[in-house]
Amino acid sequence: MKKIIYILILLAFTLLPLTAKENTIKAAGDLTWFTSYSAALEDAKTKDNVVIVNFTGSDWCKWCKKIVEDVFSTDQFHKWQKNNATLLFLDFPQKKYLTEDQINHNQMLAELYGVQGFPTILILSKEGRLIGKSGYADSADKWIKSVDTSVAMFKAIVEKL
Repeated sequence: MKKIIYILILLAFTLLPLTAKENTIKAAGDLTWFTSYSAALEDAKTKDNVVIVNFTGSDWCKWCKKIVEDVFSTDQFHKWQKNNATLLFLDFPQKKYLTEDQINHNQMLAELYGVQGFPTILILSKEGRLIGKSGYADSADKWIKSVDTSVAMFKAIVEKL
C-alpha cells in the first residue's frame, strides 16, 4: 500500500509541471506566457498579480511585432512583469498552427472582451475583471506607466465599494 501511495505522489509531482507547461508558451519578448485563461487567472491569484492579455496576430500584424520589440522585449518590462503581472498570449496567426480547442478558446475570449483589432492588450484583475485596455506604445516606460495608472485607478474604485 505504501508503495502505491508513493508512486501516486511521485506521479502527481511529475505530471503537475507538465500540465502547467502545456498551458504556456515562450513568446513575445522571449517570456513565458500562459495560453489558457483559467491557468493564467489561477497563477495571478496565487501571485496577487494582474493579468496582461495579449491578443495578437503574431505572424502577420506589424504593430503586434512592434510592441514585442519596443515593450515586451525590454529589460524594463521583464523586471516589471516579474513582480506585477501574469501573462496570457492569445494568438490569431495566419501561418502558424493552433489546435481547434485553442482557436475556439482565443475566439471566445476575443468576443467576451470585445476585441476588434490587433494588438489589443487587456489588463485584468486576478478575478478576470477588466481594468483597462492598451495597444501599441513606443516605449516600455510609457506602457508600464499607463498600466500602473489603470491598476491604481481600479484599486481606488474597488476600495470605495
